[in-house]
Amino acid sequence: MKRLTSGIMLLALCLPPVAARAQERAIRRTIPLTRAFERGLAAGVRDSSGRPAPGYWQLRTDYRIDARLDSTSGSVTGTETVTITNPSDCALRQVVIRLYQNLFAPSVPRSVVAPDVTDGMILTRVVINGDDVDLSKYAAPAQRSTILRLPASTPIPAGGTGRIEIDWSFRVPDIAENENSERMGRWGTRLFQLAQWYPQVAVYDDLRGWNTDPYLGGSEFFNNFGSFDVHIDVPGGWLVGATGVLANPEQVLSTTARSRLAQVLESDSQQVIVGPGERRGANSTAPGDRLIWHFTADSVADFAWASSNEFVWDATRATIPGRGAIPVHILYLPAHQDYKKVGPWARHALEFYSRTWMPYAFPVFTQVDGP
Repeated sequence: MKRLTSGIMLLALCLPPVAARAQERAIRRTIPLTRAFERGLAAGVRDSSGRPAPGYWQLRTDYRIDARLDSTSGSVTGTETVTITNPSDCALRQVVIRLYQNLFAPSVPRSVVAPDVTDGMILTRVVINGDDVDLSKYAAPAQRSTILRLPASTPIPAGGTGRIEIDWSFRVPDIAENENSERMGRWGTRLFQLAQWYPQVAVYDDLRGWNTDPYLGGSEFFNNFGSFDVHIDVPGGWLVGATGVLANPEQVLSTTARSRLAQVLESDSQQVIVGPGERRGANSTAPGDRLIWHFTADSVADFAWASSNEFVWDATRATIPGRGAIPVHILYLPAHQDYKKVGPWARHALEFYSRTWMPYAFPVFTQVDGP
């Protein structure tokens, strides 16, 4: 005890007076502002907290996409028209396009190991506001990056709209069976999962202008909100799950499948829409060598889809406060029986977080199997 007391006394003698200890190093209390944020304050688009101010705006992009899946070659070809609504006070004299598929091209930087090497995104035609873009001038940058800047000879006016037309194609990366990939890919020729797949207009915002960060594979992006009107041409007998609402069930689904879908909102049970023994038969899809599935989605930031000739299809419902019951679709391979648990899980998550945070804002929820 005597040694402990002596040690405490010695420590006390070594400490500076209380007044001296109170004179700590000054701490800067102001938060440095970036130049972009200062411009936002001056323009009246943000307040000092970073929240939108009365002058705040967002670019809007509305897509019409026609895509065709060739299951034999593993490729997707498409044409798209994008209507850009520019509510800013600046005319857009260039357009920045994200070419996500270039992540799999041989000479593009990435932060992950590519599961398959492809030619990336192949652009064959780009028209901006009626002016053809000479793609030969941009062949090199289009192959070396996931970001492509293109000039708008006729600028998209401030407070106005512009129109972009793009024809494109790519080979879907082939992933080892039952392995995962970077948010998309295919398992041979029997299942295709497409996310971050089409040429996409990058975000143009009130603080930084065009977002030109490259896609490296390890993270996702924030996107412009808008609408999608998408037609997906697949072989007959293949089922498709996608963002949004199926707009033409009479043209692609069998009478049996449509009848079962009509009963989904009547029960919390997970119901079979197309069972394992009904794939590629009269109880699955409408007849035809090829079928075009039409999906629409509004006020969303992106669009994804999956298709397989081996999918089975279950469905249930979730009841959203203020909206009521919405369908929950689950498309999966029969061997992956864990998807039988997805219906109750999805319903619980949608209903719980709708009560806890905010109501789920969309008319449907779809989950698909794949890489």
